[in-house]
Amino acid sequence: MISKPYGKFTLEQLKQFKDLVHDTRNLAPSLEQVINEADPQKLKAIVGENFSWFHYYEMSFIDHMAWGTLILNWQDDLRHAAQSEDPQQAFFDFMNSLDPDEDWQGGFQGRFEKRDLLALVVSTIKTIKCIMVHQKSLSTLIEEVRQGNDNALFNAVRIDRTMVACPTIVHRISIAEMQGDNKFFLRLKSALKGPSRKHWVGLEELRFMMHTIVDTGADQLTGENIEQLFVEHLKLYPRNPGAQKNLYKQYTATKKINHRK
Repeated sequence: MISKPYGKFTLEQLKQFKDLVHDTRNLAPSLEQVINEADPQKLKAIVGENFSWFHYYEMSFIDHMAWGTLILNWQDDLRHAAQSEDPQQAFFDFMNSLDPDEDWQGGFQGRFEKRDLLALVVSTIKTIKCIMVHQKSLSTLIEEVRQGNDNALFNAVRIDRTMVACPTIVHRISIAEMQGDNKFFLRLKSALKGPSRKHWVGLEELRFMMHTIVDTGADQLTGENIEQLFVEHLKLYPRNPGAQKNLYKQYTATKKINHRK
């Protein structure tokens, strides 16, 4: 049996995952630049009418990713990976085998359009950003909004302004409008400005990786384990006298977060 001290991952697999997360994070500015430089008519031809991706956030995170596998036509490869002796390594091997220059062929049975692919990419990037900031997916925040949590609503909007189109959030806005709830709308106005300046961008990848190991079962690590992993191996935190204390505090806080998908 393969020894996996970090949830479902070996140390080498965590390093591969960190690299994948880093590359995916860097897609956001690149995609924004491509869209800004695109010919307006070509872009209009792709997105058509009523284009958005907010509908993915009303789904569970698992359903969101399931649609993604169909749009990318990865379902058979991921099924084989899941049935292998080491699913995580099989997944990384599959990702490494992908040809970035290969043309997309419309996903499963060619049923999807480029607008579907674009919506998937944007919603996935935004979801990854949310996990980096809040250690929860946007789908999880929407579920918390349904339960009456306004803080979850404002956190979600700060990550992706299209969240205001989600039926769950439209419902809450409608209630606030009927009640003349000016305090709510002041907070919503602030949220629409984007991520708070209090957020430490330099720790985004660390928070994502912390979420990953806890979410996959590595919830019994010691302060020494955590320091060694994030300082020495993953190099996501600077070496300093307070590193172990700070990292273990973050690890403990991560374990307290409800990691609903």
